Amino acid sequence: MIAVIAPHAGHRYSGKTAGHAFAALRGRRTDLVALVSPMHQPYPGSILTTEHRAYATPLGPLWVDEDALAALDEELAVRGLDFTRLAYDHEHSLEIELPFLQVALEGEFKILPVMVRSQSPLVSLNLAKPWRRCSKGAMRCWWPAPTCPLLPRSDGSRA
Repeated sequence: MIAVIAPHAGHRYSGKTAGHAFAALRGRRTDLVALVSPMHQPYPGSILTTEHRAYATPLGPLWVDEDALAALDEELAVRGLDFTRLAYDHEHSLEIELPFLQVALEGEFKILPVMVRSQSPLVSLNLAKPWRRCSKGAMRCWWPAPTCPLLPRSDGSRA
């Protein structure tokens, strides 16, 4: 499996669809889940992540892989892209899907959370290669906005 692409609206609106998407992961194991979601809030920066060490969910905490975040930050800096860490954001698109991962996957895993505010071709193309490199071997999940070009192509290769 290359990736899971799931909707990110509230559970009331798209929970059933997201549940079907994440069912494909049922019983699998991984050490890292790399996540890309849109950022709907007006925070500065084109590529963002969390300042926190973990996301709290009703099913327990999901720890952020600090080493993978640091590696991605370095890769993006080489390309002249900012990677803004937020402590108190109000974005839902990433965290609303975390319980699905906790139910579907077996064992412990960490996450590499990335939220994309600017979905310009320049930002998207410059994010794709470093994100793939820093998430090598990880399960990848996307919650795309309609214009997000980080989707797998129909031939199964990655953008």
